[in-house]
Amino acid sequence: MKGYNGLRMMALMFVVVATMVLGACREEEDKDVFTVYIDGYNGGKDYMGGLDIFWNEGDRVRINNGIYTVDIDESDHNKATINAEGVTTYGGAYYAAYPADMSSIGLDGTITFDMPAEEIYATDAGGRQRVQNIMAATTDNHQLTFAPLGALLHFSVASSASGARLCSVEVESDKAACGTMTATHSDAGWNFTPPSPALPTNMKRTLRFSTPEAVGAAAKDFYLVVAPMTEVSSFTLRFVFENAAGDVKVFEKTKSGTTFDIAKGSIYRFVTSFDGTNISVAGESVSAATMDGTASHPYLVCSQRSWERTMSLNASNAAKYIALANDIQVATTVAEFKAKLDGCGHTITLTTDSIPLFNKINGATVSNLTLATLNPITSPVCYDNSFGLLACKALASGTGCEVSNCTNTADITFNVGDLSNRYVGGLVGNASGCSFTSNHNTGTIISDATYIGGIAGYASNAAIMTNNTNRGNIIYRTTASISQPASIGGIAGSQSGNINVSGCINDGDILIEGITSGIVKCGGIVGESLSSFVGCSNYGTIRCNNSNSNSKIVGGIVGFNNTIDERNMINCFNEGDIEAIDGVSNMLVGGLVCDEMHLNISNCYAYCNLKGTNVAGLVWGNGQHNNSIIKNCYYYGTINATHTYGLVGVQPASNKYTITHCFYKAGYNMRSGTNASDSENDTIKADDPLTLSDESALVAALNSGAASITGARSWTTSNGHVVLVQE
Repeated sequence: MKGYNGLRMMALMFVVVATMVLGACREEEDKDVFTVYIDGYNGGKDYMGGLDIFWNEGDRVRINNGIYTVDIDESDHNKATINAEGVTTYGGAYYAAYPADMSSIGLDGTITFDMPAEEIYATDAGGRQRVQNIMAATTDNHQLTFAPLGALLHFSVASSASGARLCSVEVESDKAACGTMTATHSDAGWNFTPPSPALPTNMKRTLRFSTPEAVGAAAKDFYLVVAPMTEVSSFTLRFVFENAAGDVKVFEKTKSGTTFDIAKGSIYRFVTSFDGTNISVAGESVSAATMDGTASHPYLVCSQRSWERTMSLNASNAAKYIALANDIQVATTVAEFKAKLDGCGHTITLTTDSIPLFNKINGATVSNLTLATLNPITSPVCYDNSFGLLACKALASGTGCEVSNCTNTADITFNVGDLSNRYVGGLVGNASGCSFTSNHNTGTIISDATYIGGIAGYASNAAIMTNNTNRGNIIYRTTASISQPASIGGIAGSQSGNINVSGCINDGDILIEGITSGIVKCGGIVGESLSSFVGCSNYGTIRCNNSNSNSKIVGGIVGFNNTIDERNMINCFNEGDIEAIDGVSNMLVGGLVCDEMHLNISNCYAYCNLKGTNVAGLVWGNGQHNNSIIKNCYYYGTINATHTYGLVGVQPASNKYTITHCFYKAGYNMRSGTNASDSENDTIKADDPLTLSDESALVAALNSGAASITGARSWTTSNGHVVLVQE
C-alpha cells in the first residue's frame, strides 16, 4: 500500500501495513468478498495537509491470520476488495492488519506488529518513496476502514554543500522505537498498548539507503514509521552525512528533560539542512559528533567514495578503527591493511571482477563483515600466489591478526596447473599467526591449488580456529596432469599450531577429481593438521573419482594429523558419507581420521557409509604412531572396501592402539583391549565383547564412559541415531 501527498508530495509512496477483515459477501464459489478503505493520518503534530494513502498492486493484508492480496479499484485507489475463501470470525468480528508479513492476530483480536530495526529506503517506478505504514481495522460488516497505527516521521532534508549525501537517519529513544508493538480494539477504535513486560530501553529504528542519497538546495522528503510511544523522556535523531571529499559526519539531536508522547496516526516533521560542516534541525545548529578513529569514535564509511578516502588515510595505521555505516560497493583492492575494520553486519560487494578486498592484512582486525561479488570469480588477481576474497595473505605482526564473524558468499575458481605452493580460501588464501573465529563460507570453491579451504587455504601457526562454518561445495579439479600434493578441507586445507580447532562445522560437499599423481589429503574440517580438535562436525559428503595410483588420504574430520607430539580429538563427529567412485584405487579412508601420528580420540562417532580401498570406521593408521588411545566412541554404517575394519585399521599391523569402550556397526559390538586390528583377516580383535540391543542401551553405555573423560559431552538419541548432546 502506498501513500501520495497530492502534487506536492509525489516523492512519497506508502507500502501500508494493513490487517484486513471484511464482512463477507458470500459468492457462488464460496468466497467472502471484503471491501476495504483507508483513512488518512489523523492530524497530529505538524500534520501535512493533502496526504492521502492508497492501496497498491501487490499489497497483502492479514485477515484473522489468513493472508490475502488486495484487488485494486482503478477508479479509486483508496478502495479495494479481497476475495477470501472460508474466513471465520474471531468472536463475531473480523480483524485485519497491514502489512501481513509484519503482523499476527490473537484470538482476542489483539494485533501484534514486529517493527524492524532497519528499513531500507526504496522508491517506486514513479520515484515516490515506499514506507512501511502499519494499519489495522475491525468490523462485523461487509466493509472495513483501515487506520494508521504508527507515527510517521517526516524528514525534509536540504544541503548547501556541493556533493553532499545522506547515508542514514536513526531514531533512538528510551521507549520502544522498534521491536514488538501491540494494538487492541475497543468501541473507541484501535489503541496502542505498551507491551508487558516492557521492551528493552534505548531501542533504535534506522532509515538506511542502499546507496547514499544526494541532497541539494531543493529539499527532499524522507519518511520513517515508528511505533507510538508514551511518556518518552529521551529521544535522539542521528543523521549520517557524507561530504564531497568522502568524509562521513554524524550529527545527533536529542530531546530530553520533559516527558512527551508520540501519538499513533500522527506525522512529525523535522526540517534539516547540511552545509558540509554542521546541520540545522528545526532551526537549531548541531555540530558533528567526534570521530577520531578511536574504538569509541571510529571513522565511518557509507559509500565507495568514503571507503577510498578512509583507506587512503588510515589503512596503514594500526591504531585506527574503521566501521561501516552501510552496505557499500568497492571497485579497487587495498594493497595492505593494518587497521581495525568492523563491518557492523554490512556487506561489501566487489564490483571489479576477481579482485580481493585486500592484498594483505598485516596485524589487522576484520570483523562482522559479509563479502559478495557481482560475478563469480574465475581468474583471481592473486598476491604472492594466494587468493581469498577478504585477503590473499594474512599475517600477524606485533598486534596479531584477527578475522571474526566474516562471510564469503562468492563462488571462486582458481586454476594454477602443475605449480606448487598455491593457496585459495573463501576468506583468506594464506594466513600465518591469525585467529579465525565464527567465520562462514557459502560460496563454491573450484581449484587445483596446493591448499584449498572454505575459510583459509593454509593457516599456519593459527592462534585461534573456532566456530567457523563452511556450507559451500569444494571441488579439487585438475584439467592437466598434476604432480603436486594437495591438502583440502571444509574449513582449512592445512592448519598448524598446537591449538584446539574447536566448534567448526562443514556442511558442504567435497569432490576430488581430475588427473593427478600427487598425494591428496582431505578432511571434512581440515585436510592436514598438527592440532587438536574439540567439538567439530562434518555433514558434507566427500567423494573421489580420481583413479590414479596416488594416495588419497581422506577422513571425516581430518585427513592427516601429522604430529609426533600428543594431540587429542574429543566430542567430534562425522555424518557425511565418504566414497570412492568405482575404479578409484589407493584411497585410504577413516570415518573420523585417515592417517594420524599420535592422536587420542575420545567421545566421538562416525555415522556414515564408507567406500575406498582400505577403510576403517573410525581411524585408518599408518603404523608410525605412538600408543594412541581411542575411548568411548562408535561407528555405524556400511563399509565397502578391499580391506575393511570396523573401528581401526593399521598397515603394517601394530599393537600401538589402546581401544576401550568402543562400538561398531549393527548390534553395536563393544571392543576393548590393546590390539588395534588383525591385518591378516581384517577383523577387530576383541576383549570382553558385549552386544547392545538398541540405541537406548548404546546411549547408556556411552554416557557411562563419558563420565571418566574430562570435558566430554553427554549422549542422547536424535533423528533415529545416537548423537552427542549439543551445547
